[in-house]
Amino acid sequence: MELRVIGMSEGRRIPDKFTCSGKNHSPKIEIHDRNETGYYFIVMNDPDAPSGLFTHWIIYNIPAGIVTLEENIGNKEITEEGYYQGLNDFGELGYGGPCPPRGDGDHRYFIKIYRTDEAVSRKKIDAEHAYEILDKMSPEAEFYALFSRE
Repeated sequence: MELRVIGMSEGRRIPDKFTCSGKNHSPKIEIHDRNETGYYFIVMNDPDAPSGLFTHWIIYNIPAGIVTLEENIGNKEITEEGYYQGLNDFGELGYGGPCPPRGDGDHRYFIKIYRTDEAVSRKKIDAEHAYEILDKMSPEAEFYALFSRE
């Protein structure tokens, strides 16, 4: 599986347009996968948050294969493509961009892709329920970048 996050570079600073300092757009994600079985479950989180792991985005029930999630996909529960978005740790549906406390230094932001055998029937999944589903699974691909606010 190949994961590309368009407009970001692995291990580098996240551009402001994807953060609370900018437009708070979700990034464009391209997944290239020869294995078209199952569904993708994508989570974006910050393990460096003062309160512990902070989840910024949950999007799931994405049929496996070659997939593109467009930039600024919106914050609807069900996207135009039929993918489901869960509640982030801001308490909102969809993407909530990086927004670490000012002066807290670089935080790492991971985008991880998991594969589920079947579509997840539950709607409005929050981080707690997402990690229950993914508990014994390993991500099939991941990407990370950095962000801090002065």
